[in-house]
Amino acid sequence: MIKRGQITIFVILGIVLIVALVLVGVFKGEEVKKGVEKQITSVGSMSEYVAEVEVIVQDCLEHSMIETFAELGVGAIGNYKEDFGKILKFKVLECVDFSSVNAKVVSEGIDSVDVSYAAGNTKIQVNLNYDISIEKDENVKRLNKFYSEVSIIPECCIPVQVDGNCKAKESSNVVSCGRLFKIDQGESLEMDGECSAC
Repeated sequence: MIKRGQITIFVILGIVLIVALVLVGVFKGEEVKKGVEKQITSVGSMSEYVAEVEVIVQDCLEHSMIETFAELGVGAIGNYKEDFGKILKFKVLECVDFSSVNAKVVSEGIDSVDVSYAAGNTKIQVNLNYDISIEKDENVKRLNKFYSEVSIIPECCIPVQVDGNCKAKESSNVVSCGRLFKIDQGESLEMDGECSAC
């Protein structure tokens, strides 16, 4: 009888132990699941904050490039690219405002501004190395490379007579959009697939 009683006690203790382990597993599983869901939500939110910061910087960069070009105009004053970069750096820092972002955004400054020309000197390209960190909950994302390109020839036409292929019929010097153009006979005035003559 004693052995039978001991076996019964061990069986009951075993059942209690198994039930306890199952309950702990279920509750721990819920905690783990909630933690994973919170982390996934946090990462999703983080990508939204990153996108918001990128848009703010990109808009400021493009706006500042247009303003800087308007200030400097067209010409060979000193080192144009260097002067453009210095003014642009100041304007971008003056423009950015991260107060609308629902995360901690730390601007660590602009390391470099690389200015170049493209499309036959009709566009200015800028590579901006601007260190920014975005912090939310325990997540941190760092950004530092931004790029923009703006046309330095405004949307206007060049007053010269052209043939059906958009080539100048005669040589001439004309002023348009505040710039002097020296047009040679037979020169194509086609830009981006459209004729810029009027």
